[in-house]
Amino acid sequence: MRGPVVAAPWSLFGSIFENVVLGEIIVTGSHADASFERLAVEGATVEEGYGAPYDDVVSLFFQPILGGWAKPLSGRFTVSGCTFRNVAMGFNAAVVEHAQVTWHANNIVDSGAGFEIWDAIHVLVAATRNHVQDATGLEGGLPFLPYPAIAVGGSSFAGLGLQDTTVLLTDNEVSGIAGQWGLWVVPWVTDTLRAIAAGNTFSGTTGIYLGPDSKGVIVKKDGATVVDAAPIGTNYLLAP
Repeated sequence: MRGPVVAAPWSLFGSIFENVVLGEIIVTGSHADASFERLAVEGATVEEGYGAPYDDVVSLFFQPILGGWAKPLSGRFTVSGCTFRNVAMGFNAAVVEHAQVTWHANNIVDSGAGFEIWDAIHVLVAATRNHVQDATGLEGGLPFLPYPAIAVGGSSFAGLGLQDTTVLLTDNEVSGIAGQWGLWVVPWVTDTLRAIAAGNTFSGTTGIYLGPDSKGVIVKKDGATVVDAAPIGTNYLLAP
């Protein structure tokens, strides 16, 4: 992904994007089983484009529906032992259903964010022993700046939310910048999400944020600051 020009300009909702790549590997369709191991992705740092200022939006697993494909993707997806450097985000799972997602022992370095999950129905996500080093937070008009290092919910292109979805986050190490949430859990009020976070470490970031519509989220503080915007007693905050 070497510059100065890595992609032809393209438009989205009337905006023109230059030197922006949506992703190196995009898994799409109705069903797929995909496993990526020991893969290395390095983006080019550029002046123009997606103000991260990294030119690579999401390296893996973006299920695009902007081109007209609206059916969620099902299957088993694994990313393990991979390294992502100078990208906006390492990987995500979005617009997926009846899927099992495993993210293990990956390194996301000098990038805007680590990974996220949104628009998921009947999905199990296990994120374990990943390292997000020196996250800088994405910029460019997003409603929350800078973008969290790890995000659960909040975004949507398909309007699915997080239905009957379980997210397990254990033994991940995150370092970022002040004002950036290390872990951000923001489901919609209609979502049925089960989220468990334990054994994770956050340095440099603001800590953990649980949105006002989160419920039944189990978080072990592990020394991190936790801001719980949900009604008292809705979520479970465990002492170190």
